Amino acid sequence: GLDVSSSMDWGARLEMAVRALGQLKGRLGSQDRVSVVLFNSRALTLAEDLAREEFDPLIEVLGTIRPSGSTNAAEGLRHAYALAQRYAGVDRRASRVVLLTDGLMQLDPDTAVRIERLLAEAAAQGIRLDAVDMGQERPDDHPDAQLVRLAQAGGGRAYRVTNADQVRWALLEAVTGQSQTVAADVRLRMTFNPATVLSYRLLGHEAKAIVGLRPPRLEAEFRSGQSATALYELRLRPTGGNDIAVAEVTWSDPKTGEARSLQRRFLRKEFAPTVDQSPLALQAAIVVAQAAEVLRESPFAEWVPGAGGPRAVVEVSRRLDSRVQSWPSVREMVELMEKAATAKPYRAGGRRG
Repeated sequence: GLDVSSSMDWGARLEMAVRALGQLKGRLGSQDRVSVVLFNSRALTLAEDLAREEFDPLIEVLGTIRPSGSTNAAEGLRHAYALAQRYAGVDRRASRVVLLTDGLMQLDPDTAVRIERLLAEAAAQGIRLDAVDMGQERPDDHPDAQLVRLAQAGGGRAYRVTNADQVRWALLEAVTGQSQTVAADVRLRMTFNPATVLSYRLLGHEAKAIVGLRPPRLEAEFRSGQSATALYELRLRPTGGNDIAVAEVTWSDPKTGEARSLQRRFLRKEFAPTVDQSPLALQAAIVVAQAAEVLRESPFAEWVPGAGGPRAVVEVSRRLDSRVQSWPSVREMVELMEKAATAKPYRAGGRRG
C-alpha cells in the first residue's frame, strides 16, 4: 500500500505532483493499493485503497483541486498513518507513507520530537516514511532539514525535487524500495575529425563572451526513462572525407560499480540537407537553442547577420515541419518570441509603451 500525503499550498507544484502520480500508475502491480490524503490547515482523505484500475478518476479529481490555506503537516501525517495502519499486513502488503510538501515545516521542538518518536515506532512495525520536498523558495538542492529528520525517524529518506520527473522517480523509489538511477557518472566525449570539421561549439555551454575556452565536461546521473541532449554547431569543410566525429559515452553501473562504454561514429552522409528534413526532435532543439541564445544575449547569436533577434527565431520556426510547429511547447515559445519581436525597447527612467 502507498499513502501519498500532499500539501495543498502549492500552485503549479500540485500540478507536477498530480502528473507524477498519473505516471506512477503504469508501475503499480495488481496487488498494490494507493490512498491519498490532502491537507492544508486540516486534512481529508481523498482516496482510500485504490487499485491501479481506479487511478483515472483519482487523477481527474486531483486536477480540479485548487490550492488554498496553510500547511498542517502534522495533521496530514496523522491521517496518512491511520490509513497505513488500517491496511498494514493485509495481503502481505508493505506499507509506505510518502509526504509531498512545500518543505516549509514549522514545527515547534516539542511537537517535532513527539512526531519523530511516533514515526520511529511505526517504522519498527514496517510502515516507512519518505518525504518529498517540492519547495521552490530555496536556491540549494538539499531537502528541508526538518523533513530530513522526519524521514530518518520514519526509516526512509528525503528527496529534493523541482519537476514532475523528479517527483515520479522519488515516488518509484519510495514504492519499490529500489534506486531509479540506472547509470552513474555518465560522461560524453566528442572527438571531431579536423580534416572534416573547421570549427565546433557546444550550444549553451560556452564561456560567456570569451571565445575559445573549452566547454565544461558533460557529466550526470541518469534515472529510469531519463534522456539528455547535447546540441553542437559545426562548420564543415566542403571536402575532406566522410568521417565527422566519434561520440563516446562512459558510465558506471550503480549496483556493481562496473565501468561501461559505448561509441558511435557520425558520418557526413547522415546529415540532413535542410532543417525541415531533420528529425523532428532536432528541429525543435534548433529553434529552442536559437531562442535561448537570443534571450540571454549570447555573442554567438550575432555571428550570423539577422539571426540575433526574436524575429529571426520566428522565421526559423516557420521552416519547421508542420508537426513540430503544432507541438504546444513550440507554439508557446514562438508566441513568446513574436511578442518580444514587437515589444518596444525599455528605456531607463522612462515608461514602456
